Amino acid sequence: MAQKLEAKGGKIGDAWDDGVHEGVRKIYVGQGQDCIAFIKFEYVDGSEVVVGDEHGKKTLLGTEEFEVDADDYIIYVEAFRDKETEETIVDLKFETYKGKTNKHIETSPGVKFVLQGGKIVGFHGRSSDVLHSLGAYVIFPSTPQLLGKWIKPSARSVFASAVIGKHIVIFGGEIAMDPQAHVGPGQLIGGTFALDTETLKWERLDKLGEDEETPNTRGWSASTSGTIDGKKGLVMHGGKAQTNDRFDDLFFYGIKSA
Repeated sequence: MAQKLEAKGGKIGDAWDDGVHEGVRKIYVGQGQDCIAFIKFEYVDGSEVVVGDEHGKKTLLGTEEFEVDADDYIIYVEAFRDKETEETIVDLKFETYKGKTNKHIETSPGVKFVLQGGKIVGFHGRSSDVLHSLGAYVIFPSTPQLLGKWIKPSARSVFASAVIGKHIVIFGGEIAMDPQAHVGPGQLIGGTFALDTETLKWERLDKLGEDEETPNTRGWSASTSGTIDGKKGLVMHGGKAQTNDRFDDLFFYGIKSA
């Protein structure tokens, strides 16, 4: 049974609910002058594609389409509310189990909230002519395969990595080279994965959570193994952003079994 995650964001606008489905296949995000003006989801139920209603209103600024691969699924949504009123959503980041993300603002443009905790199978929220809030339905698959323990991360290069005990841990990387080679950023990807070298099985590591900052999508990071407060893990510094800017932050992923 799916768990309904409370919609976060503003309180104005009309409530909408797309219900629970087998998975999310496409997401359409429309930009407004200073916030997200429009959103629509396409879901899959078996062999049937279910096109959700349009929430908000399209503008001349265009709509971005984000497609989820058939063997992948949404596990994480990061959103930012307007800093002054917190009644509108100014940016949305969707991330799949394999680490694929939509285009989004790399720097925090407002008050952050996240939706996570399982496989996301539906959305609900509030909207008027713009998007005010967003919530989700999540399920907790009962089989290891659906949890992703048999699924490898998508092909990538220039990722952060470290050997921690019996695990090889990687984060981010580049999945497609830029047309200008290393002059441009290429197509970067997020996601932290661990390979158990004894069982040769991959597992997606948990996000850092809403109370801690989550690493932005990046490649070309400096990385090593390290120990903080007695826990061993991946230490990652800097890297190249999708905007071709550079990061100067530091993150640590601890491995409980290390």
